[in-house]
Formats: sequence, structure tokens, C-alpha cells
Amino acid sequence: MKSVKLKATAGRTAGSGVLNLQGNLTLDCAEEILRFLREGAKKYKDVRLVCTQVAALDLSFLQLLHSYNTYQASRNADFKVELNLEPDLAQLIRTTGFAQWVDSGARPN
Repeated sequence: MKSVKLKATAGRTAGSGVLNLQGNLTLDCAEEILRFLREGAKKYKDVRLVCTQVAALDLSFLQLLHSYNTYQASRNADFKVELNLEPDLAQLIRTTGFAQWVDSGARPN
């Protein structure tokens, strides 16, 4: 089922923004999420991505995170991620090698 909610708001400092995602962060919604991230990059230099009420998440979303992180780094811009996941899903993400997105709230090394 394709269902994702997207909302962008200005951050606390000039040039920063908060991009909020809710729902299914999956291949079904990847194009919509990609457009949203691109719009955010045009509008804001520094971005904080906040994901709440995540119903589903798959590798396509993690690939988008990785690509967006690389893009932000290439333009010397900040990118922080807050993935608020159910404990079981968070543990799955950790054990598959993506703990940096779940635990740190910041750009991985």
C-alpha cells in the first residue's frame, strides 16, 4: 500500500529546514520521497530528516538516505536523520549494518 506523508518546515537557523516523513518508506513511495528530498535540497542548505510513525521501511529508502547524505556532504551541507522506529524494526536495521541511521541522529562517518 502506497502511503507516505511529507511536510517541510524552516529550521531554527537561516538556510536550514526540517523534512518530515511518515508512513511507508518503501519502494512504492521512493519516487515521491526522492522528489521531496530534491525539493528540500533546493530550498534548504542544511537538512534534518525526521521520520516518525514508520509503518514500513526497505532498502530503497536506505539507499535514498545514503545518496542524499553523499549529496549533502558534496556541497558541505549538514544532514541529520532522526529515524523513530518501533523497537523490532530498529533492531533489524541495526543488525543489517545501518545502525548509524537509527542511533546517531547525525551523518554517518
